[in-house]
Amino acid sequence: MIKPNFIIIPKNCNAKELAQRFELKSKELNFTNLAISFNKKKRIKGILTLGDLRRILLKFGRYADVNKFLNISPIIVSEKNLNNKINSYLDERKIKKKLKKIDQLIILDKNKEITSIKNIEEIENNSFFKEITVIGMGHVGLPLTVHLLKNFSHLKGIEIDKQKIKNIKKNKLDFYEKNLDKALQKNIKNKNLQLSNNLNNVKSQIYIICLGSEIKKNSLVSNKNLIQISKSIGKKIVKNDLVILRGTVQVGTSRKVVIKLLEKYSKLKCGVDFYFSFLPERIIEGNALYELENVPQIVSGFTKKCREMALEFCSKAFKSIIELESLEEGEIIKLASNSYRDLSFAFSNEISRISSIYGLSGSNLIEKANFGYPRNLIAKPSMGVGGYCLPKDPFLFSKLLGTKKNGYLLAKNSRLINDNSINEVFNVIKNFQKYKSNKKNLNIMIFGITFKGLPETIDLRNSPSIELAKKLIKKNHKVKFYDVMYRELKKTKFKYSKYLINNKNFMNSSDVIIVANYHPDYPKMIQLNLKFNSSKNNKLIFDCWNLLDQQTIQNLNWIYKNI
Repeated sequence: MIKPNFIIIPKNCNAKELAQRFELKSKELNFTNLAISFNKKKRIKGILTLGDLRRILLKFGRYADVNKFLNISPIIVSEKNLNNKINSYLDERKIKKKLKKIDQLIILDKNKEITSIKNIEEIENNSFFKEITVIGMGHVGLPLTVHLLKNFSHLKGIEIDKQKIKNIKKNKLDFYEKNLDKALQKNIKNKNLQLSNNLNNVKSQIYIICLGSEIKKNSLVSNKNLIQISKSIGKKIVKNDLVILRGTVQVGTSRKVVIKLLEKYSKLKCGVDFYFSFLPERIIEGNALYELENVPQIVSGFTKKCREMALEFCSKAFKSIIELESLEEGEIIKLASNSYRDLSFAFSNEISRISSIYGLSGSNLIEKANFGYPRNLIAKPSMGVGGYCLPKDPFLFSKLLGTKKNGYLLAKNSRLINDNSINEVFNVIKNFQKYKSNKKNLNIMIFGITFKGLPETIDLRNSPSIELAKKLIKKNHKVKFYDVMYRELKKTKFKYSKYLINNKNFMNSSDVIIVANYHPDYPKMIQLNLKFNSSKNNKLIFDCWNLLDQQTIQNLNWIYKNI
């Protein structure tokens, strides 16, 4: 660390002598334009700035004793308070009023020795010293908050649901992220995170909105929550504040909804008085903390200055950054990424559907098509595409805000194909029951109740497994789920919890086993525990991810089928 360069004022020192010392020091590097007087205990007695000295010379002459004119109330801050809570610290002690006259902070270590002298502009323009509020403590906001606390000492989290705040404090999360709970509790215990349900109670210089556009019934887009929070933030922001939108929105929302509301309710001009950035999340659910650390963040701004302010913050928060040209570029990249993934899965599932018409396996066909052919990167087919983002974002992309021009035209097709993939699996079971002399209602075991297997999650939103189970239960089949996240799932209350079991041996009393999720534990478990089918009735294993060895299954007198 470079030590601060300042003048030590001798016991008997006149204005002329001090002026000579200033002149000599001015040629040295890192000079702070500050002269400090110390007492016998080497504690700061008072300070003089170059401006103070000029006034002494003009009014009292060259031989005036400068020690009589010391500022005996310099602004001194402990090194432990030099963090992104410094603004609150200065406000609470009414120090900011003094900064209008004195623009430097003297920083002391635990031994009361000077470690640095900082200009107030350096504090005001550096994100390390700005207070941050993250709004929305859900799948996006909570992992982001924990990630930011690696680099910033204090954060504020806003969540309107009071019960959710209580649950977070008790480590009862309604979703799963690897290593999130331990890091979260550590920060709560150390009082690094302040949680509140009232935005009016907080004051920050950076606000991060982790809410986005939603899809309601009939594929209608709703920005209701985003509008409400934009109004609330607009009433709070002051000059030089930075507002960051982290949620996924339809193209045009940042410019035409959020910024307009912020300007209306703040009476400030974006890009001049305050700054706005669109910084969409890019995490994969279940491995968010790793991806926040390693995946490049895409940063856009309303104006060049907005982008610069956001980049300054992001350079301290993330390892890798991609600078964008406009807000719309960021909105499109986010929606395009998820729409592409949904479409690629739809393409695979459509190949699988066509293959099945000719009695072929789409999984096997795609595997052969990809092998040794670098131009083919066809994804594996599946039972369907669930979760929150992929079923939603193609529809958001199809509806551009503020224009009659068409958005993403492939949304309906990709969604239709992926949703129909569940029916393909249902029809296989239906035909198995009809043509294999299994007239009774079937015992069916489904491996994987969550919407995906890897990375692990307890998210049941739009789960293909549950959608299939609904159809099977309606036909009076007995359905049970086995999931690697059994313990975490049991901690939450959900509608189909009564169908969730922790007994892997149930598979041998089942008529049908469905491997619905891609997880390495499931094929290991089946191949280690599956017994020979000695009954007269046929039994079926439907391997949706092509994870099992077909010959092994058939040797145990089970029918094997994949997508």
